[in-house]
Amino acid sequence: MKAPLLAAVAVALSSWSDAQRHHSALPPRTKRKLRRDRSGLIEDDHERSAHRPPVGHRPRTFGEVLDEAWDADTSRSHSASDGAGRDNSGNLGNSGGVCKSIVAIEKLRIPTPEELAIGRFDVPIDQIGSDSDPGGATSGDADDADGEFVCELGSGRTVPLHSTAEQKEELRKAMEEGRFVSAVSTVEVQEAETAELPGAPAVEMMPALDETAAMDLAIADGGNGSRPASGPLVDPLSDPLDRFESVTLPPGSVQLSTDPHRRLQHRQRSLANYSGTKPTLVIRVTDSLGRSVPDNAQVVSDKIFGTHGDTENMKSQFASCSMGNFNVVSNQYGTRTRWIVDKLSADGVLEVNIPISLNNPQQLIRNHVVRAAEAKLGMAGLGPAGRLPGPFSHVLVVTEKCYQGCGWAAYAYVNSWMSVYQGVYYKHPAVQMHEVGHNLNLAHSGGMDGKTYTDHSCLMGNPLFHDDHGDMCFNPAKNYQIVTGNGNAGGNWYGRERVEVWNPSAQGSVWMGTLVGVAEYSKLSSSWKHAHSRVVLKVESGTANDLYLGFNRAIGINSDNKEASDLITVVQTGGNGVNYSTSHLKAKLGRNGVYTHPKFRQGEDLVVTVEEVNTSESPGYATVRVQLGETPAPTREPTNRPTNRPSEKPTKHPTRSPTASPTPQPSNAPTTNSTNEGGSTAGGRAGGGTAEITEFFTTVPDAQARVANGTMFTIEAPTEDVTITSLSTYTQINAVAPIQLYYRDGAYQGHTSNEEGWTLLYDSAVHQKGPSELTRLGPFLDDQSVLIPAGSQVSFYVYTPLKLRYQYRSEWSEGQQIIDDGNVRLLAGIALAYGKWEEGCLVSPQADGQCVFSPRVFSGSLEYTLGDSSAPGGVATTTTATAISTSTSTGVTTTISTEVATTTSTVNPAPPSSSVEFITPNWNGARSTAKGLVFSIEATQDIAIRGLQYIAKRAALGGVNIYYRPGKYEGLEISSDGWTRIYSGNVAGQAGEVVDLGDFAEEVQVSAGDTISFFVFTRKGQMFVPGSAEGEAYGSDDSIVVHEGMVTKGLFRRQVGTGRWTGIVRYSTN
Repeated sequence: MKAPLLAAVAVALSSWSDAQRHHSALPPRTKRKLRRDRSGLIEDDHERSAHRPPVGHRPRTFGEVLDEAWDADTSRSHSASDGAGRDNSGNLGNSGGVCKSIVAIEKLRIPTPEELAIGRFDVPIDQIGSDSDPGGATSGDADDADGEFVCELGSGRTVPLHSTAEQKEELRKAMEEGRFVSAVSTVEVQEAETAELPGAPAVEMMPALDETAAMDLAIADGGNGSRPASGPLVDPLSDPLDRFESVTLPPGSVQLSTDPHRRLQHRQRSLANYSGTKPTLVIRVTDSLGRSVPDNAQVVSDKIFGTHGDTENMKSQFASCSMGNFNVVSNQYGTRTRWIVDKLSADGVLEVNIPISLNNPQQLIRNHVVRAAEAKLGMAGLGPAGRLPGPFSHVLVVTEKCYQGCGWAAYAYVNSWMSVYQGVYYKHPAVQMHEVGHNLNLAHSGGMDGKTYTDHSCLMGNPLFHDDHGDMCFNPAKNYQIVTGNGNAGGNWYGRERVEVWNPSAQGSVWMGTLVGVAEYSKLSSSWKHAHSRVVLKVESGTANDLYLGFNRAIGINSDNKEASDLITVVQTGGNGVNYSTSHLKAKLGRNGVYTHPKFRQGEDLVVTVEEVNTSESPGYATVRVQLGETPAPTREPTNRPTNRPSEKPTKHPTRSPTASPTPQPSNAPTTNSTNEGGSTAGGRAGGGTAEITEFFTTVPDAQARVANGTMFTIEAPTEDVTITSLSTYTQINAVAPIQLYYRDGAYQGHTSNEEGWTLLYDSAVHQKGPSELTRLGPFLDDQSVLIPAGSQVSFYVYTPLKLRYQYRSEWSEGQQIIDDGNVRLLAGIALAYGKWEEGCLVSPQADGQCVFSPRVFSGSLEYTLGDSSAPGGVATTTTATAISTSTSTGVTTTISTEVATTTSTVNPAPPSSSVEFITPNWNGARSTAKGLVFSIEATQDIAIRGLQYIAKRAALGGVNIYYRPGKYEGLEISSDGWTRIYSGNVAGQAGEVVDLGDFAEEVQVSAGDTISFFVFTRKGQMFVPGSAEGEAYGSDDSIVVHEGMVTKGLFRRQVGTGRWTGIVRYSTN
C-alpha cells in the first residue's frame, strides 16, 4: 500500500475511533443537539449521499471512513477547487482535497540599529535586531522572517505548506501578478503528513466543545479557555484532515487553481472591504508557563481602541486616514454583542490561556489560541459558524514574546482576518495598521533602493515603531487600491472623482493638474479652487505595472511621516493597482523636480515635472506636468512687445492638452437670436440711442485649443467709435468658480506684472460652462461699458483660478491681426500661466522662469455697438459677425467676415425680460450625496423659473426627474399627490460638475410673495449640504429666496433628514 494511502487510512482510523469515543461520552442533551443542528459528525460527502443513507444522524462506521480514504487516494490530486475536491461550502469531496485555500503570511521584520535613525522607535534593546541577529533574543529557524505560506483546511485551521525555495518564489510571483489570491486560490498537494499530536500538556490538542458544553462550563477552570482536566479530546465536528501536521507541494511547477465562484467565506465579512464598521477582537494570550504581556486587558484595549484616553491608536488613525469610512469598533458584534461582551476582560479584549508554552512553532500556537478563543466565546459547537473570525472583521493576537522562528515584530494573514504581535509591538499604532493592511490585501511598500520596507512615506513600508507617534497614512499606489478595491466605483476612503486614470495613448501626450495630499482631503470640497484637484494620478503603462503620483503632505494625520514630506511621490506597482503587489518608490520631487521613466510606453520616455509646490495655502498642493514623448520644439516668432521678459515664446503650454476629439465650437453661420441675456439694456449704458448690437465671435477654424489661467488681448476700432457691452469666454471645465475681467486703454505690453493701470470690469463666481458653451460675463460692474474711440485700441485681461480655453497657431505672431469685421479687429495676444500676473514666473517650471506664452488668441465673443450709445430712444438691432481666418500658401492670414442684421424691438417702451442664473451659496460645501431632495423657492417679485441644474455625484448615465407643486411641500414630500413632473430624462453627469438639463418644457410662473416647491430626484445621485432646520432660508438674491428641504433615498419615500439643495436656478423676470 502506498505511503499516501497509509496516511489516509491512519487519518480515517484515528478520526473514526476518536469520534466514536467522544460521541459515546457526550451527554444525551449534547447528542440531541448534534443530531438537530449538524449534517454529520464528519461533514457529509454530498456526491456520495445518493448512494447511501445520510450519515448526519450517527457516527460513521470505520468502513465508511475507510471508503472515503480509498476514494481520496484514487483521485490523488488533492486539489481544493470545487469540482476536484470540495463543494462551495468547503466540505470534503470525494477527491480528498486537502487545502481549501493557500494563505500568505507577511511578517514585519524587527528594525535593525541602523534603521533607528530613520523612523521613530520605542523598542526595548533586547528586541532590536541586527544583521547578524535579526530577531534579537531568539532561537530557531528564521528563514521565513519575511513571510510564508500555509494551507487552510476545510475546518478553517491552517498547517504549514512545505515547498522548495523555487516554489515559494513562484507562489510569491504569482501573487504579485494577480494569478494567485491569498485565502482564495489553492494548489495541488502531493501529500499530507499526518501525526497524532503528543498528549503531553505542552502540545496536546485543545478540545473544541459545542455551545451547550461551553455554557455548562464543561472546561475545568470555569470556562477560561485552558486545557480540560482530563485527557485530550478530539473535536468531533472538525474536518478529518484537521489532523494533518503539514502538507507538501509536489515537485516542479506549482499548479494553481482559483475558482471565482468559490470565494473564501469569512463569515459576515467581505475580503478586502475597505469601508464600513469593523468589529475587532484582541486576544491577550497567556501560555502554560504563565507568560503574557505585562499590560493588563484594560491597557491593551486602550492601546488599540483608545478606550481609556490613548490618542494614538489603530482605531483613531484608521478613522483619520479613511475620513471616517473605516470604523474599528470594540463592542459592536451584531446580534451576539451581549453574549461576547460578557466574555471580554476589557472593551474588545478576550483573555485566553493556552495549554502549551510559547516556545513552540507559531503554527501550533496560533491553532491553540484560536481553539481557546472559540471555546471561551461558546462558538465551538456552531459548526462553520462557530469558527473564528465569526462576527469579527479582524482578530489581533497579542503574545509575550517569540521563542522559535523569530526575527519579526508582527505578522498577518494576507486577505484574511488574523494578525499576531509579540512584546511591545502591539502598542504601536503604525504596526497595528501595517498588519491589518495585510488583512486588507495591501502588500509591502519598498523604497528607491529596491528593498521591501524602505518606503518610509507609507505605513506598508517600515512603519513607526512607537507608542505615541502614528500620524501616517499610505502611498498613492495603496490609496488607489483602497479607492478602487472591492468593486466600489464610488470610492472607499476618498471620492472616486479624486482619483484619475490617465492613459497617454488615448487621452493625449500631456497631463497637467494639481495634486492634494490625503492629510488635507477634507478641505477639498470647501475649496472652489480645487474642484478638480486629485489625490492620486494613475499613469497607464499598457501593462500591469503602472505609475501612481500623489502629494505627500506632511501635516495633521500625516505629520509623523518620515520621508518625502511635502513632495510629489512617484510609486510603481503591479497588478493594475488593484491586486496584491509590492510597490516601490521611484522618485521624490519638489518644485522643478523632474523624473524620467525610460521607455515607459511604446518605447517613449515618460517625464514627470513638478511645476509648483504651495504649502502656504490650505489645502496645500502641487502642480504637476506629465508628458509621454519629447516636447515639440518651440516656435520662435518676432514680437514688437517691449522686453521686461523674453520676447520669444515657445509653443509649450502650461496645462493638459485637449482630448483627441475636437471640441464643439459655435457655428460659423450667422444667427439672429438676441444675445442680451444678462439684464443690461441694448448698448450697455443707461439711456439708449439707436444701438445695433453686434456679437463678434473670435473662434478660428482649425486652431489648436490651449488652456491657462488668463489671456490678454487687444481690440482695435479702425474707423468708428465702438462700445463693448459684453464679453463671453470658453472655459476648460463645467464648474462654479470666479472669473475676473479687466480692461485698459491702449496696449497691454508693459502691464502684465500687476493690476496697476487696469480697471476691474467684472468680478464674480459664475457657472463656467466648459469648452463647448460660452460663459457670459455680465452685466459689467456698475453698468459699465467700454468705449473704444475710432483709431484707438483697448486691451482686455480675462482671468480665472481654474482654466480658460484660448487658441494657437504656429504661423501667428503676437500683435498680428486675426479677425476684422470692418468695425473691430482682434489682435493676437498672450496667455499667463501659474498665477494671475507675472508672479507665476516665480513658480514656473520653465528653465528661464517663463510664465507668459505668445502668440495666443482669445476664444469667445464680444458684443458691441457703434458709437457711444448715449442718445435716448431708437431702435435696437442685433448683428452677429462671424470671422473666418484662413492661411494662404505664402503664410499670409486672410480674414473674411459676414454679418446679418435683424430688427428686433424698440428699446425704451418696456424693459426687456432678463435671464438670471442663481447659484446657491452652499456650492463649495456640498460634500454629501443623495438621490432625492425636496425644497422650496419663495419669489420676492414675479418670476418664471426656466430650469434647474445640479451637481453630479459621479460620472454616470442615469435617470433624472423633477417635480413641482405650488406652495410649501411640508407633509407632502412622501406623496406624489399634487406634484407635476416637469422634467424627465436620462442624463450623463461628471463627478462634481454641473449637470445642465436645459430649459423646462414650460416655464414655472411664480408671483411675488408666493412659494413653489421642487423635488429633484436623480438615480445616480446629487451633491448637497446637510441642513440645520427644515424651511430655513439659506440663499437669496433680488428675486428669490431658497429654503432648506428634506433628503430622500427614494422617489417620494424614505426621508433621511434635512438638506440644502445645491445647484443653479435659472429664471427670468419681467
